[in-house]
Parts: sequence; structure tokens; C-alpha cells
Amino acid sequence: GRGSPTGVTFYQGDQFPAEYRDQFFICDWSQGRILAVALKRDGATYSGQAQEMVSGQPLNCTDIETGPDGCVYFATGGRGTQGGLFRLKSTRATSPKAAPTDFVAAALDIDSPLSSFSRKKVAALKAENEGEWKTRIEAVARDASGQRPSSHRVRALDLMEQHGPAPSESLLFDLSTDPDADVRARAVSLLGYLTTETSRQALTKALTDKDPFVQRHACESLMQQPAETIPVPALIPLLAGSDRYLRSAARTAIEHADTARYRDALLAGAGTRAQLEGMLTIVRGTRLDQPAQDDLFARQAALLKQNLDPALQLDLLRLIELTYLLGPSKAEASASKEFRPLLMAIFSEKVDTPVNRETARLLAYLDEPA
Repeated sequence: GRGSPTGVTFYQGDQFPAEYRDQFFICDWSQGRILAVALKRDGATYSGQAQEMVSGQPLNCTDIETGPDGCVYFATGGRGTQGGLFRLKSTRATSPKAAPTDFVAAALDIDSPLSSFSRKKVAALKAENEGEWKTRIEAVARDASGQRPSSHRVRALDLMEQHGPAPSESLLFDLSTDPDADVRARAVSLLGYLTTETSRQALTKALTDKDPFVQRHACESLMQQPAETIPVPALIPLLAGSDRYLRSAARTAIEHADTARYRDALLAGAGTRAQLEGMLTIVRGTRLDQPAQDDLFARQAALLKQNLDPALQLDLLRLIELTYLLGPSKAEASASKEFRPLLMAIFSEKVDTPVNRETARLLAYLDEPA
């Protein structure tokens, strides 16, 4: 819908009621509101439910952040309007936070862990407990007993990455097959920083993980590896999956490799979805010459003649547009003569659907009807 998102932050303080913790706060400048979005895991991504937390006419909010006191601070202004700084404080009573039992608990449960003020506190905790820091924090990360929440184990990995010593390759390798999916995902994400054969073996194995979120992190970590080492054959099967976010991650990882080398394998995908994603990878990841563009157009025209599901049809139309835009020939391409009648057969003046709108755009580009 309408809106003009500006500043954003995740709330990880304790001044607001517990249900707001980890919610995504978004400033909407044009609509004069601040939204609180509750996120939940949805396949390889998240879905969210938004509620209006603050509104005003005007409320030209530009940026937002959590302060050391747990309150939320937001600024207003922009485009010649009056600026201001406001504090948002909950009036609902909250249960006092229990005092940490030791430095490990203090570091694991600290509010706003990515803020400068909390990082400073953690640095002080580490300095005061240097002799025990590594052993105790790593023990939390390895604790797969089920007695400790996964958020603590993930946080322990983050503490090691941010404050040192960095988690070892052997630790991350072990945790990449941990029973907990959140721990596996974080370990796989951190393995991307290690450009070794051992880390790539773990990342390649994670591409077949039963959790799509872990698979997506594996794809994204492989993007950070040297291009010649990215295991494209292991990534190609993910292009046929039902999760669009996992498909996108796999495709982007392939594009970081030598895409042209795997052209035939990308075009040989089983099923329409795999074929569309394979062609999109080639269009985005290679420099198209005229024969390559003509070949793609021929494959796309053949698919256009099929009675495809609307979601596939929409992606096909957008793929055709991208092939025109990134290929050497534009509307004057010889394939346009075949596309025009096929597109006119799809177009309707009586419906307003995503497929119909995309068809209209492509017809206008091709100057059809003349």
C-alpha cells in the first residue's frame, strides 16, 4: 500500500512490554505513523503482521532508535518541515528484569546487543573476564542439551564474532549439523567468511538441509567464496523449488560463479519453473550475444504457447522483458514478430490482473497493436 518508509530499527529493549521485543519498528514519513511489525519465520524468509504504534497529522518521522533506557527515540523533519526529537515510553507496567548471575548471562541477555552502548558494556565484561571468556562463551554455543534456548547459542556465536576470539572453523563445522535449525543457520552464515575447502564442504552439504532458512544462508555464504570454487551443480536443483526466496538466493550464488560455463545445465532444468530460473540466471549472469538472445527468445516463445499457471506466466513475461533489455536486439528483434500475436492472444481489455498488466507493458514496448 501507500507509504514512505524512512528510519527502521529492531526493538530489543525491556522498557516496552514483552510482546514488542524483536519487533521491527518502521517510520512511515508520508502517512505520519510508526509501525510495529511482528515477524515470524516463513520458509526461507519472514512474514510480518503490522500494527500502528504511533500516528499523527503530521508525524513526519525520519529516523528511529532504541536508547540505553529502553525507550524509543524518533526524529522528525525533512523537506523544509519543522524538525524535532521525541521519546516514546510505554506506560504499561513491565516485570523487572532479573539481575544476571554472571558475566556470561549479562552478555547473553544484554538489551540492544548491536548498539554502541551495549557493545561497550560487553567489551568491558570481556576485559574483566578475559581468562574465562573464550571457554565459557564457546561452551554456550556448543550446548545442544536442550536446556538452553537457541537464541542464547546464536547470541554466543555473535559475541565471538563481534568481540573475539572469532569462532573456529571446527566449531562452525560442528554446529552446521546441529539439531537446532537456528544454530545451524548462524553457523552456516559465519562459515561464509572462511574461504577454505572444509568450509565449502560444510556449505555444500547445507544446501540439502531440511530447513529452507539454513539452505538460504548456505547460498548466501557461497556467494562470498572465490567464483571458481562455488558448487554450481549443487545449487542448480534449488532453482526448481517452491520457495521463491530460496530460488533467488541459489540463482544469485550461481551468478557469482562462472555462469556461462554452466549454460547447458541451466537450460536443461526439469519443469517450467526450473527452466525460467535457469534462463533468468543466464540473462543476468552472462553477456548475451545475438545467438544467445535468439536462443532464449525461442525457448520463451515455446513456453508462451503453453497454458501456464498465472505465477509462471507472469515470471515468463518479465523474463522476456529482461531478455530484451539486457540483450543486443531490442524491439526490432526478429523474435518480436512471433511474440506479438502470442501476447495479443493473452491480453484482455476486460480484466485487471498482474499478468494482463505485464502483457500490456510488453505489447506497448513492441508497439503492438501498431
